[in-house]
Amino acid sequence: MKKRNLFIFSALLISSAAFSQFSQQFGELSAEEVNMKQCSFDPEASAAVLLDAGNSWYNDDDALITYYHRRIKILKDDGIEYGDVKLSFYSDNNFEYIDRIEGVTINPDGKGGTTATHLDPKSIFVRKLNKYRSEVSFAMPNVKAGSIIEYQYHVTAKSYSGLRDWSFQDEIPVYFSKYKLDIVPGREISYLVQYNPKFKVGVDNDKANHAISFSMNNIPGLTDEPYMDARQDYIQKVIFQTTKYMGHVGQVNFMSTWKEVTRELMSRSDFGKQMRLEIDECRDFVAQTVAGKSDSEKIQLIHDYVASNLTWDRVYALTAEAGIKNLWKKKTGNSAEINLLLINLLKAAGLEAYPILVSERGHGRINKDQPFINQFSNVFAVVFSGGKKYYLDATDQFTPSHLIPYSILNSTGFIVDNKIGGLIDIAEEQNRYSDFINILTTINENGEMKGSVHNESRDYARTEKLRDYFGHKNDYVDNYIKKGMVNVAVENFKVINQDEERLPLTQQFDFSSNIQSTGDYSFINLNMFTGLESNPFIINERFSNINFGYKKSLQVKFTINLPPNFKVDALPKNIQLVNNSRTVTFTRQMFQEKSQLLAVIKVDINKSIYNINEYPEVKDFFKQMINLMNEQVVLKKL
Repeated sequence: MKKRNLFIFSALLISSAAFSQFSQQFGELSAEEVNMKQCSFDPEASAAVLLDAGNSWYNDDDALITYYHRRIKILKDDGIEYGDVKLSFYSDNNFEYIDRIEGVTINPDGKGGTTATHLDPKSIFVRKLNKYRSEVSFAMPNVKAGSIIEYQYHVTAKSYSGLRDWSFQDEIPVYFSKYKLDIVPGREISYLVQYNPKFKVGVDNDKANHAISFSMNNIPGLTDEPYMDARQDYIQKVIFQTTKYMGHVGQVNFMSTWKEVTRELMSRSDFGKQMRLEIDECRDFVAQTVAGKSDSEKIQLIHDYVASNLTWDRVYALTAEAGIKNLWKKKTGNSAEINLLLINLLKAAGLEAYPILVSERGHGRINKDQPFINQFSNVFAVVFSGGKKYYLDATDQFTPSHLIPYSILNSTGFIVDNKIGGLIDIAEEQNRYSDFINILTTINENGEMKGSVHNESRDYARTEKLRDYFGHKNDYVDNYIKKGMVNVAVENFKVINQDEERLPLTQQFDFSSNIQSTGDYSFINLNMFTGLESNPFIINERFSNINFGYKKSLQVKFTINLPPNFKVDALPKNIQLVNNSRTVTFTRQMFQEKSQLLAVIKVDINKSIYNINEYPEVKDFFKQMINLMNEQVVLKKL
């Protein structure tokens, strides 16, 4: 993929035909499907989707019914996991339900024929994920390399607001994907087709029957890549949104411009009106606690108050479906409810605060030309104060108010306000990921290394390490401190300044290890506890931008005291490595004084996002840099 392209098709587009060499009837397979050994356009794939089909229509009650039909060929043992199927749906107030599930696994019998094993209805399970969503799950029977699994089901939603986007692409290759939408008379659906121009999209707009169909063939799999800004930015898909419908007083335009998005949201009882409600206990806190404080102090106090008193139910939402009063009563709610309460209190404190729709990193970048509300994944707060914008998310207890939450760095938000509202690009220019590691070691005469580490993390380094620590306390040392290093023992680990947001997060610990030896020679690894032990950029062709989110600085000071029976035979050279665009710098300085060695290593990444065309340069630089970091000090035994 050379670059990301968004194309909008109108009703005047001439449809293009799409076809599949495979049968589209459930349970009917061609000999080619049965005998397939590898994907013709991705020979390394562990599985491939042979058919992914959907059809949405409406019944007499204007409920939306969607039929799904999916057929997958398991090519390797690694692909057996695709036989475990999980289907999520919106179950609150019984808005959606899934039924009419059928499945079959077909295996070659070794005699030129096939055997079929049908899915047992008793093996289908339904469970609630949270207040709003549930999941249907089932394991396809008798799945192995060479199997074809096939299943179909219906999703019924109470209204057209349940219309889902259609994705042509998956993490495994897709041979044929098609989707047909029957549109309710009197309703206008706008759609956006996101695709790479190297792949053809078939679009058939059947005006006479109020239907539109889409199809694609031979779509390669798109897996997650290191520092991928959002998989959804590159996946081939169709995005839908209702723009007009027939109301009681005639045709109503529905969010067809950004101003209409604002007008609609601010008039809604589950959005704009929530910011005008009063909760006595919360307003008392504002009156008693933040009076006389500076704006930055008010922002931090109110953010911490909401974050510490409420529990996020893990549901991302754009509206406060249960309302902020119910949220405060139950002390738990969705992301919109929590952040709309946050905005409510910020306004009560006299701050210039607004709701901002955001599309977080995993959700995808928005198209500024299309006022599609479902391009966004969440609602945050934005505060204007002292010439600065504060972006706040009270479901995030680790990011202080002076930092932009990592999840929205290098994204576009939409401030919802009739006067100053509009689209805004969100990027961090001042703060960065800043890490300092001081390693002090002594090597004894037997080649055993013992030492201590003092690690100070500021700004985004502090935030990310705190998040990792509290999320993985039981295995933090093994998976984050040692991180794959063998023959290294860590003791006396402790964390300091966990609750002091303006101070660096400090991690201290002791460690021991045996240095590698061959004959009279021993080798000291200088690349310890940095997190940069290997190059993350190894694939030849990348499909997405590299989005670090923030700029980054790492400094390592490594002091080594040598025993009298060793001498330095070879030292890594002093070096400075700079990439062509001069946005990444690596420096190493080596000092020796008698029996003590000092290595000072610095890495500065002064650009947070690199486009696909810059990938070869970044890949080559990181390869050279990691090789240099892994160069060793050579000692000789006297």
